[in-house]
Parts: sequence; C-alpha cells; structure tokens
Amino acid sequence: MPITEKQREQRKNYLGGSDAPAVVGVDPWKTAADVYLSKVQNLSEPNLGEAAQIGNLCEDAVLKWFRKETGFKITRNQFRVHENGFMAAHLDAVIHHEHAIVEAKTAGIITPFDRDQWGEIGTDQIPEKYIVQCQHQMAVMGAEIKIVWVPVLLGGVGFRMYRVERNDDLIQSLQHLEEQFWKEHVQKNIPPPDSLPSLEIIKRLQRIPKKIVPIEDSLIQGWLDAKATASAASKLKDESERKILAALEDAEAAECGFGTLTYFEQHRSAYTVKEQTFRVPRFKKNGDSHGENTRNDRSLTASAQHSDC
Repeated sequence: MPITEKQREQRKNYLGGSDAPAVVGVDPWKTAADVYLSKVQNLSEPNLGEAAQIGNLCEDAVLKWFRKETGFKITRNQFRVHENGFMAAHLDAVIHHEHAIVEAKTAGIITPFDRDQWGEIGTDQIPEKYIVQCQHQMAVMGAEIKIVWVPVLLGGVGFRMYRVERNDDLIQSLQHLEEQFWKEHVQKNIPPPDSLPSLEIIKRLQRIPKKIVPIEDSLIQGWLDAKATASAASKLKDESERKILAALEDAEAAECGFGTLTYFEQHRSAYTVKEQTFRVPRFKKNGDSHGENTRNDRSLTASAQHSDC
C-alpha cells in the first residue's frame, strides 16, 4: 500500500512486515543491510518502479474483489506496534469480528513472475517472503489473530485467494531473529555481517559534501577489473551479433547443424511514444518450451541442442 512521508519516517523506529523477510534472508530483492541502512541513515525518497506504482494503484481493486468474494467488512490502513517496541505492522486491512488480517498483493502485471510460487487456491502456497510477512503481522497483532487472507491479482491469470494460518513456532523464531537484529545491529549502529546493501539503497544515502574516507585498494581494483571484463564481454557480444546478422544477409531465418535461427520484427508502442518496429537478437535451445518461435514474436531466436553454435 502507498505510504505517507510521516509513515516513512515512522518506519525508521520499527521493523515492519516488509523488513522481516530481508532480516531472515528470504527476500530476493532486499537484504538485511538494506533494512539496517533504512533504520540508521537518512535516505532520500525512493523512486518507485512501475511495478510498485501499479501495485499501489491496484490495491483498491484487489481489496474490493476480496470484499465481494467473501462478504467480510474490513477496515483499511491500520498501524500497530508490538509490545516489545521494535516490531510494527502497516496492515492493508483488518476484518471485523473475524480475528484476521488482509494483505493484498499483485504479481506479474508488467514483468514475468514465477507461477510455481503461487500454488493451489485457498492454501498458503505463496512466495516465502510473503509467508514471513504474514507471520510477522500476526505476531504484532497478538495471539487472537489466527489468519491472514492474501488476495492477489496475477498477471495473465486473474484474481486468486490464499490463506496463511498462524504458526507460533515460526513466529517465535521470527521474534528472536528480529530482536537480535534490532539490538545487535540497529541499536548498536553495527552493520550486519555478510550482507551487502543493494545499489538502490546505496544511491539513496545522503552524502556529506567534501567528506573523504579511506578505502582498500583491493575494492577499487576489483571494481576496475569488473568494469574491464564487462566492457570486453560487451564488445565480444556485439561483434558476434554482427557476424550472425551479416551471415543472414537479407533472410529472416537460417539453419545450422543443430538448430534454426529466426530474425523477426517486434513492435513496441506506448501512450506517449510513437510505435516502433525493431529486431532483437535472442537465443533459444531445442527442447526449451519457453518462448516458442512464431512470426508473432518477430525476433531473432536461435534454436540449438548445444550451448554454442
């Protein structure tokens, strides 16, 4: 759900539901170091990506579908703090007289998503990070909360309903790990070991003008070496691509001993941009069921039994 500037500042004082998966190491996009920096540093306002913006806009629709599907009466945008003082939860909604929470989600609206992570409807077969988020919320709300309903809008699929039941063993483990993180790292201003912050968080740090710090030579050299490797790889990729396209001459397809190469047109259009037509090189192995070649793809796709042609 979209949050206000006041709520964003408030989050520095607590570990929230979106922090918990990163703290315990099950968030693929957010690290424990990200959480740490968000609590101890002044960060600039985040630049929400298109997927996050669409998720915020779709939340009302997802909750409206949930009310229609279940008949439950809900109260939106609730904030609670655990009695321990450092765990908190911004809740999408709570259900009246049902001792339950609602956590609305969207996935795959503009980018692909792993369908295997969203299993049988009505179960808790959802991504692990959301399981942890739901258990954190129930921990904050207290023992009387037994269920988190998770209505979700999945791109290309539609609305689905999932249900996460309270797991006191998991909650106990979460509380222990979050307490350890808060007291040993946040309160002592000590970064968590073996965790690197994401570039998105690092770039939001507010820098102090004219401040200079020493840094190990090996860190700089490693960065320079990586840049050189990436540059060389990019040049090699471009050269190989030119050779392939030159070999096609004016054809849209070619065959080699273990596969077929196609080079079809793609079309892209947007509300504010004139429609564009272009061709993009791609590679695909024989037997790969994803991205089957058709003229509707209008792209370059190599089909092969081996990793090189």
